[in-house]
Amino acid sequence: MPITNKEARTIKDIVNSYISEEDAREMFSELVEEVADITDNDSVKQSILMLNSLYSKPSGPKLFD
Repeated sequence: MPITNKEARTIKDIVNSYISEEDAREMFSELVEEVADITDNDSVKQSILMLNSLYSKPSGPKLFD
């Protein structure tokens, strides 16, 4: 069974307490490529994709590029 939305948000909060959001975004992107895109385990695949999607969305408006 994949993780729930609440569990995904909790995991994101914990990850963000240890590493920057940019580093986490890169980490989950790599997890998609190295694990989710390859695995036959649908639960693992869906969980990684869900977490990656949380990092794919902009966290808020940027004042400067």
